[in-house]
Amino acid sequence: MPLFFYFAEEMKKDGVSFSTGAKKELDLMCAAVSEILEITVKAVETGDISAAESVEPLEETIDDMIALLKDRHIERLKAGTCVLSAGLAFVETLTYLERAADQCSSIALLLLSRENAEIMANHHQYLRELHKGAKREYTEELDRRHDQYMKPLLEITYE
Repeated sequence: MPLFFYFAEEMKKDGVSFSTGAKKELDLMCAAVSEILEITVKAVETGDISAAESVEPLEETIDDMIALLKDRHIERLKAGTCVLSAGLAFVETLTYLERAADQCSSIALLLLSRENAEIMANHHQYLRELHKGAKREYTEELDRRHDQYMKPLLEITYE
């Protein structure tokens, strides 16, 4: 049984649920991951290279979201405002969501490498260059995705 189910059972047994803020954070994360899954499926089913190219900026945004949420979680743990079973379930959920986004990135990269021998030859270099801002389209899409997902995430507060 995956750890998430164990932690969820512990939460249920202890009568614990995620806070309103954590639920909002997870809702936003799930929306981003659902979108990246939809884009990836479209790219695979139709061979749409434009869709495949739009996966990586969203994956990077999801990585940024995960990092922020883990940092926030550590702060809640330090402050003693988080119950252990809920905290473990929260982090485990983030781990699964991050893995799903990473797999979408890998699939999109495979599709792109079929069209571009240079990507096939060195996909790590291709990703490094993208992340450094080598393609204007990537940077613009990354900014758009940050506006779409990171800005609302930063507005979520815990009371």
